[in-house]
Amino acid sequence: MTVEHPDPDGDGFGMSDTLCIAWELDLAEALKAIEAKRVRGLVAMMPGWASPTGQWSSRQVTEVWLEADDNGKFVTLMDDSGKVFDGAMRSEPSKSRGASELLLRLPPFKSGPTRARSGNAGTSRRRAASKA
Repeated sequence: MTVEHPDPDGDGFGMSDTLCIAWELDLAEALKAIEAKRVRGLVAMMPGWASPTGQWSSRQVTEVWLEADDNGKFVTLMDDSGKVFDGAMRSEPSKSRGASELLLRLPPFKSGPTRARSGNAGTSRRRAASKA
């Protein structure tokens, strides 16, 4: 997850941190602890057994949901193609739907040098790499 820091000078040269989060509920806690609009991007690393290629792969994440079922809390992700997945963390699918909370919503990833985002909750604006 890449998180943007506020730009105290307002000159367009803000800093960001990229975090590596190992467990789904740690991701949920991290997202609850920061402003969603500061998240610039989120990528899920998929192990080979959960990947169509049999090799480690990545998926751009556009939504993160904290959900609950009879077995407890878990995180569900949506990729940039609109497919829902669990990050290969759950051994068996949920049998019943319980409460769910949207923790993050990002626009679908578009390739190119920059990608502007709206200022809605769960999104952020990408700063230009240099001034014009």
